[in-house]
Amino acid sequence: MMLEMKERVKTDMRLPRLLIQHVEEIADLVGLPKNAFFTVAASMLAVQLSRQYAPGKKRAKLLADLEKEVQKIFKEAKKAL
Repeated sequence: MMLEMKERVKTDMRLPRLLIQHVEEIADLVGLPKNAFFTVAASMLAVQLSRQYAPGKKRAKLLADLEKEVQKIFKEAKKAL
């Protein structure tokens, strides 16, 4: 089950500077904060991996939880437009 935003866990990532610059440019273009962009990207990866590691009903619940969180991110980004 996905955690509520108030129950977030801080994650530290070490990524190449060029990748971060690319993400910042794309995030600006779509109107998302950089952290939100990484959340969406991580969610997409989780969806891809769920095919292998979370079959059946468990996968459907995982996908529904991820979709809710990603939709919240886009809803907040749209408010800032």
